[in-house]
Amino acid sequence: WSVLSRLEVLLPAGSIMFAMSAAAFTDPTLSEHLDDFELSKVAVGAVFMVITLTYSLTAPFVGALVRRCGGIQTMVVGLFVSALSYMLLGPSPLLPFIPKTLWLVCIALGVMGLGCCIVFVPAMPHMTQATTHLGAAASDVVAGVVTSSFALGNIIGPVMGSGLVSGLGFATASTTFAAILALYGLVLLMALPLLASRQEHGAVTSSTHPLSPSKASLADHTMPLLADFHTEHDYLSEGMNS
Repeated sequence: WSVLSRLEVLLPAGSIMFAMSAAAFTDPTLSEHLDDFELSKVAVGAVFMVITLTYSLTAPFVGALVRRCGGIQTMVVGLFVSALSYMLLGPSPLLPFIPKTLWLVCIALGVMGLGCCIVFVPAMPHMTQATTHLGAAASDVVAGVVTSSFALGNIIGPVMGSGLVSGLGFATASTTFAAILALYGLVLLMALPLLASRQEHGAVTSSTHPLSPSKASLADHTMPLLADFHTEHDYLSEGMNS
């Protein structure tokens, strides 16, 4: 419970769930949205491939963004990028000047793959780093939380997508989901000062602990030297006595 109750774990887990929901939202709805373009089944499959392809191509480069901006900040960017993708995918009724075209759908899916990538890549390392002081077992709990978040997102996305599209139409439904993603991004953004203060407090607590890593390491190096000194001192004393 010490792992599951930490904001440093819960907030990234929510980000994974929402980003996975964004990727799965289109599973039951996108093919119908593409009917206007009269595409073959092969072409429809190629359109679906855009998300995964973009994710695969951009994932190796997201690490540099994480090192520059930080884990939570990067996830905030990813959620906003995903929200933008859903505004374009409809396209949103709030953007009446943008016509619905196949190229726009492909671009929106590419942006979606990028947004999901920006969320997924830093999430688990951030959660693991925030729980290292809880012991090795904490990493197992984190792995389970990440897996559960992916699974929940994979459930929520199609259910929410089919329900919203049936009731509102694709354009309004995608706009609604964009608002949900942006809202959670704002939650993460507002939580940044709290997470930063908790991280600083944890660092101070670790450094003042009597067996902090730095002091323990110093002791490990010092004790053999002291042992050698006492051994040599005893040898010299015995030689003088003899």
